[in-house]
Amino acid sequence: MLAGGLSKWPYQPVRGGGEQVEGRGRRREPDHGSAWRLGATLGLLFGVVIVISIVICTPAKFTPRRLPQPRLMLDDGFQPSAAGGVLESAHCLSSSGLSDFSSQEQMEMSGWLFGWTGPDTFRPAKDLYASSVPYSAYWGFSESVDGEIALVLRGRGFFTLDFGNSWTGPESQVVVYLNGVPQMRASANAISVFVKAPFRDGDVLRIVESNGVLVINSIFFDCADTLLSQTPVPGILQVHTQEVDQTASSTTITTSADAAQSMDANVPSTTVASTATLTTPVAMEDMRISKGSPQHKKRIRQEPAESEIKVLRVEAEKQERSELKISEQVAEESQKLKALEHLEKQELLKAQRDMELKDKLEEELHEVRHD
Repeated sequence: MLAGGLSKWPYQPVRGGGEQVEGRGRRREPDHGSAWRLGATLGLLFGVVIVISIVICTPAKFTPRRLPQPRLMLDDGFQPSAAGGVLESAHCLSSSGLSDFSSQEQMEMSGWLFGWTGPDTFRPAKDLYASSVPYSAYWGFSESVDGEIALVLRGRGFFTLDFGNSWTGPESQVVVYLNGVPQMRASANAISVFVKAPFRDGDVLRIVESNGVLVINSIFFDCADTLLSQTPVPGILQVHTQEVDQTASSTTITTSADAAQSMDANVPSTTVASTATLTTPVAMEDMRISKGSPQHKKRIRQEPAESEIKVLRVEAEKQERSELKISEQVAEESQKLKALEHLEKQELLKAQRDMELKDKLEEELHEVRHD
């Protein structure tokens, strides 16, 4: 019975690790796929946890914010390069845009850079600080430091700047610098002073007031492909320094007339060749000295430079020729007007004679009919 009972036992072990199914005589193999899937799922979850931990614990990469660059009003044909710079072209900055002083925002949008901020930065009370300055010009000053306005020049050629100083005082002045080299200055109550100089792409023009009121009337650019080459031309701008005494030195800026005329044949030599003598030139670092300090009092003396006299003389001649031309045009127009008035009078007299003749003929015809 025991043997019979064992023979009827539904599951008996079989060699090979399997089980014998009742009534079928086949083996059931162990399910290894479920264990593999479970292990793979646990490993995937563990990997996701590790990745999330790395992302959370790793600090974000810091990307510095680029400061906004000044917007420069450029003429047509002046395009930026692929590297983000500016292609050197014959087209310079816009003369009309940079001569628009209607607001400080307009000036900054055109390219002017202000070195200070304050209530007197843009066109303060005209009656107090700029009574003789035209309304179309810019004027401003700083109480604490030397007020400075800069402009990054684009293209290559010549620029002509009309600037001035509308304040009084023995130490009052406004100085123009090109790449840190003084070019011209305006002494007290010099409302309009002209300076013309060659420039290349990237040169920096700075106008600095010292105990004065900075005035900018206009700026004009004359650009051409043949004006300046890519490399510096020797002899165009030369700076000579000589000792005057133990405490002061003079810097003479000489513009070569031959080199300037070879670059711009349309410019008279009296305009291009100029010599400006400045005593004790102010360095770039010295422009931040506070007013009233001992260093500040050792500024450039208020002596009229020869170049200023030459430039003013040339501009006066130009103004005289322009006024003469205008007067000639006015005289010609007045003559034309008089001739037209005379012709109109003749036409009117002729019409009156025709009317009188017509009336006379009608009267004679009426008398003939009456007879």
